[in-house]
Amino acid sequence: MAVTLTDIGPHHAETYFSTGGYQPTAADFKISKLIPSEINAKLSYQGVEFTVWYKGIFDLSHVPANVTTLADIPSDLTAKAQFTSYGIGTVFSAELDAPISFAQLNLFTDAKSNADYATFLSGDDVYINASAAAFDNGGACVYLYGGNDRLSQNHALLKYNDVFMGGDGTDTLVMSGASTNYRIQTSNYVWDELNQKSHLTGFYVYDNTGKVNTTQLNQVEQIQFGDMTLQTKWFSEAQSLGQSNPSQFTTLTEMYIAYFNRAPDAVGLDYWASNMYEGATASQIARNFSASPEALATFGSVSASSSTAELTTFVNGVYQNVLNRIPDVEGIVYWVSELKTGSVAPGDFILAIINAVNSQTGTADKTYITSKTSVGAHFAVADGLTNTTQAKAVMAAFNSTYASSGTTAAIAAANKLSDGYLANVATVPELVVQLVGVNV
Repeated sequence: MAVTLTDIGPHHAETYFSTGGYQPTAADFKISKLIPSEINAKLSYQGVEFTVWYKGIFDLSHVPANVTTLADIPSDLTAKAQFTSYGIGTVFSAELDAPISFAQLNLFTDAKSNADYATFLSGDDVYINASAAAFDNGGACVYLYGGNDRLSQNHALLKYNDVFMGGDGTDTLVMSGASTNYRIQTSNYVWDELNQKSHLTGFYVYDNTGKVNTTQLNQVEQIQFGDMTLQTKWFSEAQSLGQSNPSQFTTLTEMYIAYFNRAPDAVGLDYWASNMYEGATASQIARNFSASPEALATFGSVSASSSTAELTTFVNGVYQNVLNRIPDVEGIVYWVSELKTGSVAPGDFILAIINAVNSQTGTADKTYITSKTSVGAHFAVADGLTNTTQAKAVMAAFNSTYASSGTTAAIAAANKLSDGYLANVATVPELVVQLVGVNV
């Protein structure tokens, strides 16, 4: 069974057990409609009248003519009834993909524990937030338990965040509009409604334009935008790699800059960091980078069978891009020979240059590559920027300032440009993905 819960007004459907608040009884619901396909009842609470409806197939042959409340409904009706829809007017509706019994529906309408909710919401369920302002400016806490569930976020910006607990399965947050409207940030402080504290790991999803409410996520595997779907494990695993093995994360950042002549974009960097966290080696990723259209456009395609002239051009281009200089004669001869004999594959060559420089201490090459890596990490990790045109501009700013004013000024100029891009995402929308606690 799959359930689609849709908020209708400023209130929302409750999907977790709580002992507080008003708990009406069946006798509090006054019947206003009783036909074989629908039962309606009205409840007055704090001066507001709510209409509750049950839709389905009901045998009314044994129902007395004088019933006035839901408590008067005989048990033989509920025992045979098949429910297809339930809702509370101006609050929410629950649409079922197949008829269910009263006992099944009662797990939701009269839940005694979270286990009841978990049983009722064990399928591939959907929760649709209303666009209306939430009651008391408060966000919804949505628990959807087992199954491949989806929360469609439509709340306008509120004082308090919405929270989506996906539970088991592959769960998806669906955001309206393009990814460029949003910022994703890893967090160890997702709100736990059941225990009333912020201590869970997950993500915050912010709207850069300030229109859609902030959503906190725990156990949610995907974030779907109008133009792309992102896997949240890319970001959580990238964060884990950056915290547990920062040298690997640094190598990956260096590879991005070297192979693509730009700062890394946050989504791409995190995707490959996730792959590295799961066991991919730097060499495997390097070969993937070297075969990409972006790297081929920069360096061209060479192989062991390429001419000496072609390999010399390739080596010179790599040196200029990675180290901002051409190699000495001995270096050209050595690397062309390594490429010719197949001792070093073209896909591994740039990584070999990076590793050679990283084994040095205090050299100009070491300072240069370390400085560029710092700029790339600031763009993609600290600022979390994803626009590759901006990534190229930042690295160009570093190179031009480095040539005229040196390392310190170059880093400052490039980082200032990155920070400016981040500061303007509300007016020039760009997707931002920030990993908290990763220092590269």
